[in-house]
Amino acid sequence: KLGNLHIFQAASLDVLERWIGLPFPVWGFKSLRQLWCLIDDVDVVNVHDYLYIPSLIAIAFALIKGKRIILTQHIGFIDFDSVIARLVLKVLNRTVGALVLSIVDQVVYVGRPVKDYFDKFVSYRAAPALIPNGVDHCLYKPAARHDSPLVRVLFVGRFVEKKGVELIS
Repeated sequence: KLGNLHIFQAASLDVLERWIGLPFPVWGFKSLRQLWCLIDDVDVVNVHDYLYIPSLIAIAFALIKGKRIILTQHIGFIDFDSVIARLVLKVLNRTVGALVLSIVDQVVYVGRPVKDYFDKFVSYRAAPALIPNGVDHCLYKPAARHDSPLVRVLFVGRFVEKKGVELIS
């Protein structure tokens, strides 16, 4: 617990990520049961990215329990090197993605390219919202270390092909 924030870490297994290039966690039964119970105590369920099994299960649980659902969608089409990965993602986006994005109460896109991509084939319940992705350099100006002209950045998260890992030197 951190202040009023409660953090629950789900037990999961991800055996497909190396093969498909996307994280594909599968939660354990105890974590799914905990999710089911936690949804009772909230007004809104905010799911990030429809593509994951836990996201789809959370949406299903919220629908069953009559909770409002906000879906924050970060990814659209990814131009993977792998033809198979590109095809699988395209099919998923056009089928499961289109269905899920059309049944949630609100979709919030992170980045105009993602919104523009899904807008071509999704019918929304409410007009989607957009959060521009990027850094506003008028507000955020990191100071360079005094002994180096380079800015050093600590990235905490997942470096995957989509994020331009090949550009890091």
